[in-house]
Amino acid sequence: MLMSRNVKLGVSGVSLAILVAGCNLIAGLDEPTYDPSLDNPGSNLDGSVVGDDDGSVAEDGSVVTEGGIADTGADGAKPGDTVLTIIAGKSGGAGYADGPAANARFKYPRGAVWDGGNLVYIADTSNDAIRVYHLDTKTVTTLVSGHNVVPNPWGVALVGRALLITANQPESKGSFLVSVPDVNAAAPTTRVVVGNFAVPSMGPADGPSASATLGVPKGLSAMEVKGNTLLLIADSDNAAIRVYDTRMDTVSTLVTDKLLNGVTSVVYSTARSRYEATSGNGIYAYDPEAILPLSKLSLVAGSATAGTANGGLLAAMFREPSGILNHASGDTYIADTGNNRIESINWGGGKAAVTTLVGDVGGSAGSTDAVIGGNARFNQPGFITAGPDGGGFVVDSQNHTLRQIT
Repeated sequence: MLMSRNVKLGVSGVSLAILVAGCNLIAGLDEPTYDPSLDNPGSNLDGSVVGDDDGSVAEDGSVVTEGGIADTGADGAKPGDTVLTIIAGKSGGAGYADGPAANARFKYPRGAVWDGGNLVYIADTSNDAIRVYHLDTKTVTTLVSGHNVVPNPWGVALVGRALLITANQPESKGSFLVSVPDVNAAAPTTRVVVGNFAVPSMGPADGPSASATLGVPKGLSAMEVKGNTLLLIADSDNAAIRVYDTRMDTVSTLVTDKLLNGVTSVVYSTARSRYEATSGNGIYAYDPEAILPLSKLSLVAGSATAGTANGGLLAAMFREPSGILNHASGDTYIADTGNNRIESINWGGGKAAVTTLVGDVGGSAGSTDAVIGGNARFNQPGFITAGPDGGGFVVDSQNHTLRQIT
């Protein structure tokens, strides 16, 4: 989904033609703890899955639950229905294993990005790994892993053949922007773009990437600007939206404000000519062309109070939303993490409203596959990214699974 429009970025006050390629964000859940035993995870010597002693795979490839019942997907789905389905991992089965998707295991995954073809890259946060789901073979592999390689990865974004990743050491020791320069390499390597593993630091410093600092960066999205790529970074602890310029190899601050304290994701909307971010319990918009300074950053959906109400933009309520996707339909989909659901914002003039797209309207958690509008359930969905044929992929963090909307 690519769209072009002339906008003012607000980074250097320059008017540029911008091409937005998808929305690559991450989750905003409780921060997991580091388990050193997962630096080199995999399967046990006997072939069983690390961290998962129950469940098996039936001959048809479906997951057999503890009770021995094969879960083959959404109940009652008919041809043409839009459904939510677990496509990789096992609900409640935290662990680490590659292989057939039903046997694969994740541990509190956060971010994901679809490459527009057969691959979905997943930030497997508590496993300190970047995993890859292959749509054609229905398998999961590891791209890179290790606590000294991609510690607690959160956000992921593709820039050509490179994958950019936000990463954070536990206990706020250091924050980083890491690159896998060539995801197609036989033996992928990594490079620290911002930060230094040897001398970890945190902070709001702008400037050349070698001296710039970040503060628990979370969401990440890529923008093509006249052949140059800018990365928008939700810099959580710095209450800021930061920009990494891949051509200049510099970091700058687009906007900082107390309203962005804990910001979890940010994208640019070409349709509305503004930046949109999830922070606290609301959706915020930043318009660098606004005349009055106080109107440049404003709450556009939700409120300061957490809740489950749907309705008008400012009457609706979210609970720690953490992912955002501007869909080709014109609607915006929000991973309403604390409410265990995906919300849809229809911006249509005087009828602008927030409704529940998938999940329980009341916010109940679960892992049920179902026809959209039925009994589908999540457990703290962290991120939603575009998928084939207008569908999408959702990282269901507390269920340790990757879900697909088709």
